[in-house]
Amino acid sequence: MSDDQYSGGAPRGLMTYPCGVRAGDRLRAKHDVVVVDHRGQPTGERFEGGSLWTVVSGVESEPTIVWLHQPDGMPHTWDETVLNDFEVVASAPDIGSHVILSVLPDWVAGLPEDSQHLFRRCVGHPLPVDEIDCNGLVVLDASKFDSEVGGQFNDIRVEAELLQPV
Repeated sequence: MSDDQYSGGAPRGLMTYPCGVRAGDRLRAKHDVVVVDHRGQPTGERFEGGSLWTVVSGVESEPTIVWLHQPDGMPHTWDETVLNDFEVVASAPDIGSHVILSVLPDWVAGLPEDSQHLFRRCVGHPLPVDEIDCNGLVVLDASKFDSEVGGQFNDIRVEAELLQPV
């Protein structure tokens, strides 16, 4: 199964939901979230209020089902009332716009040294937004640093809250 499909097999190409959230937006839970199954029964999983969730692309034929990644990265669905329970803390930038990576994410320290170098080089520089990937991360074109860091067509993927518009 490809990354752009959910378990039902329908393509996941919906980037903006009718309720106003967009793939790549970062949401903060307004209160504790108790995860329930398709019958509405609690699964025993719970996320604290204030936890960060990521909006990912949805299914065009089912636009009122909002697809999210829970704080642990697992997929989760919500309905069009998602903003009753979550607030947008970072909006995904438009594809084609330019943004600045304002800070180096903590998790970069766990990457290979050449990847760390690319991320460090990107901080503070305007970069074009190429896409929002299947995990809701903003993909930035970092190819202007190819000659410095090696490789071709380099890109980096980061959470929307780390970016500032140019």
